[in-house]
Amino acid sequence: MKNKQINSFDELINLLENNSFTDNQKVKIIQKCLQVYIIADEHPNLINDLKSFWVKYGNLPLTSRPLFLSGNSDLKSMNKIPELKKIIDEIEQKY
Repeated sequence: MKNKQINSFDELINLLENNSFTDNQKVKIIQKCLQVYIIADEHPNLINDLKSFWVKYGNLPLTSRPLFLSGNSDLKSMNKIPELKKIIDEIEQKY
């Protein structure tokens, strides 16, 4: 697929639902568009969870939205995952 400009959340959902992307590709697209990290190797409800996330946080500025999309957004649990702990530590150092 050639580079595609996505200008709205609806366009993002349309792209994800109407193309045969792997879960990994979907995660990368979502991270690039919304700057939110997906926590799960497999995320069977990714699109529905993404829609719920957007309904809840889409009207907030980027800096006020959660950084993570997960069924379990407990930061204590996230710190147990080494890669996420590193990301959280880097963010905390910046701010």
